Amino acid sequence: MARPVLIIRTLVLAYEAVIQNLSIFLSFVWLPVALNGAMLVSTLFVGDIPKWVLFPSIAFCIAVWVPPITAWHRYLILSEILPNPWFRLSFGEPEWAYLWRAVLFHAVFLLTSFSFFSIYVAMSEHYIDSLPDLNSNNFPSVLTMYLIGFLAYLPLSRFLLIFPAVAVRNPISLRTSWKLSKGNGLQLWMLYVLAIAPGLICRELVNQSSLNPGIGATRTELVLLFPIRYFPELAFFMIVVGALSFSYLKLVDKSQQ
Repeated sequence: MARPVLIIRTLVLAYEAVIQNLSIFLSFVWLPVALNGAMLVSTLFVGDIPKWVLFPSIAFCIAVWVPPITAWHRYLILSEILPNPWFRLSFGEPEWAYLWRAVLFHAVFLLTSFSFFSIYVAMSEHYIDSLPDLNSNNFPSVLTMYLIGFLAYLPLSRFLLIFPAVAVRNPISLRTSWKLSKGNGLQLWMLYVLAIAPGLICRELVNQSSLNPGIGATRTELVLLFPIRYFPELAFFMIVVGALSFSYLKLVDKSQQ
């Protein structure tokens, strides 16, 4: 019989882990934050950025978050912490494995999202005229886009255990993740949604507020707005990492760790 993942209890554990281990948490995340901020500020001192530079720059900003994510997984699951974590950004085998799994996982997620969005557009054009227009930037439209994105995660939720598993050097297959999460797919999906949603809400509150300078924003305004808009989302994503770590501890047998 499947062991149920308690949604609220797991979320509480994820928040408690950050609060009670704040110094360790900050030692993991400060360097990626600093590197992302440095790259952002550097755009103030250059003109138009060539398009060929954009992709590797974005890839770098994403990749530097993999080591703190895997380190946080290992700390919560194995109580492992490397010496001098404040100045360590190691990219070993678990990090590379985590990264390519994340790329493939989110490629499938994009395909799933496209299917859901296509269904929504067909319904709005041919059946239900009152549905929000996704081309608008008003609150109902933005909320609808997020809801469709969340729904696109639902079919993939039972595969999420592959991430904490590979982070602790115990990679499991998609089939094994599916088997271990039997009876808990909806719980894992709700954990993800409830953990990441506060960060997305913070970002959209900024977008809809007077803090957002709009289309005519200067480069300086955009740089200053970036941390207010995106850092809360990154912080709450680490809550997702914690929630998956505690779900892994709940669902994966000790003999498999």
